[in-house]
Amino acid sequence: MPEKIEDDLKTFADKLLTAISDETEEGQTRLVEIFEQAKKVYTNEDSPFWSWIFSFSRKRGNDFSQTIETLKIFPKPTIRLQEFQKFLKAGEWKTTSANTDLFLLLIKAVPGYEPETDDHLYSQIIFPLKRILLGKIKLLLQQYEVSERQAAEREKELQLVRDTKNKEAETIHLSNNVEEARFIAIKNKDLLVFSLTATNITAADVTWQLTWHDFNSKATVLSISEGLAKVIKNMEVDLKKVLITKKCSENNQAEEEKLLGEFLQKSGFTRELRAEAKKILDELLNKTQVLFCPEEKALNNLVSTYVIAKEESPTKNSSVTKLYWYDSLGHKNLLKLEDYSDFFAWIDPKTKLAENEIFRLKVYLRNVNIRYSIDRKRHHDVQNFLRAEHGVALITTDDWTKIPPYKLIKETYILTREPDAKTGDWVLYQRQRGGVNAKIDISTWVNANAIADFERILEKNKGLSAANLSVADREQLRKAIKESTVIEEASQNASVGKLDLSDYAAINRLFAHKASQLTPKQSAAEQESQLTVTIRS
Repeated sequence: MPEKIEDDLKTFADKLLTAISDETEEGQTRLVEIFEQAKKVYTNEDSPFWSWIFSFSRKRGNDFSQTIETLKIFPKPTIRLQEFQKFLKAGEWKTTSANTDLFLLLIKAVPGYEPETDDHLYSQIIFPLKRILLGKIKLLLQQYEVSERQAAEREKELQLVRDTKNKEAETIHLSNNVEEARFIAIKNKDLLVFSLTATNITAADVTWQLTWHDFNSKATVLSISEGLAKVIKNMEVDLKKVLITKKCSENNQAEEEKLLGEFLQKSGFTRELRAEAKKILDELLNKTQVLFCPEEKALNNLVSTYVIAKEESPTKNSSVTKLYWYDSLGHKNLLKLEDYSDFFAWIDPKTKLAENEIFRLKVYLRNVNIRYSIDRKRHHDVQNFLRAEHGVALITTDDWTKIPPYKLIKETYILTREPDAKTGDWVLYQRQRGGVNAKIDISTWVNANAIADFERILEKNKGLSAANLSVADREQLRKAIKESTVIEEASQNASVGKLDLSDYAAINRLFAHKASQLTPKQSAAEQESQLTVTIRS
């Protein structure tokens, strides 16, 4: 049995809302037809006489026409809802009003409901229904407005990103000509210059090399990231297809390089290649930390960071530019900026840095030689500090190359596993003078308890590599090493006794000869004291 409209006005209002905002061609046509039919009823177009009579009292015929034209041209849901809302708000709700005629036709156009007379619809349904419907339209239009504003903002952001990428692309040069890249980098200090070269493009496995060229004529080979490798792999496919199409002779390096150069400059891969190369360089340069004229509080707990400061000159009325290096222990080291004339000439007049100048600053800093700028005394101070702070120093590592040089001081212990970092034998080394690493045999330790503790900890961690040992276990190992030379207490408290000189004939004769030379004033006790020796087991 069909439902009655008044049983659930909210659900019925939702169905009307869907019909009005339907942006399909069928939905657009249906709504236009309802408006056209309502106009005919309102103006009585089918009767020329009554149409002429009604023209004097019914003034909304033009409103119908304008709304119909708009609905035909614009199928967008927001416009349809706005036109419907505007039409209803402009009129009245009498039995002969345009709004009433339109609403009656809209209600009757919704299928699945029990038919009602116009009088019943007007008296019982139209007024509560129109309040619900207009409220829903208002809310929906607000939601549309928010969505469209957000979409516009997103589009604006996307356009900004696209513009930024276009600008970035203009500041990046990528070619397969190494000499050309080096020359361009020297001449254009703010340009990111890369060379991407390959050996034998036609081979099954092509070896690629990405190199960054800075304006100091320094070439740095960069590790190819996963993202760049993916782009290169896709480019390889197209390169090989073109080589086959052009019927290039095998192993013709000149033809391959020419084609690669064209791909790097003009192909669809150019933008992606440049972007991925820049990401790799950014990751490298991010390791160089630098602060320019920082506030005092920014220097607290600062490590592994350059600081450029403007300090008052004792002899001049102007400031002096100073370069400091805060090492891994937080020590402040003054570097001689004047040794780098180009760097000094560029940075000295600056009072602030633009974001795009950070790149040039980091390039200059990468060429500052910290190791030889810090004097030997400071280096020894670091070593002495480590000894005083930690006593026995123990380093657990899977890779010797990752140990900072300042930690490899004389008498430092290094624990590792060989030949495999996870399954190899545990090996303990001690750093000797001259950089020699001596292998330690713990079975020679005089403290049996220290040996047992050391072996117990290693056995407990047999499934781990040295670098993955816990802090607690590393401390226990360090303690065992520290106690390895401590003689056990029972041995230290050994009793004092007399040697049985009968077992040592030569010593017996020596002391017998000395005894014959004793003066009569020496007592027996004094004689005995000379024959007594303290021993340790």
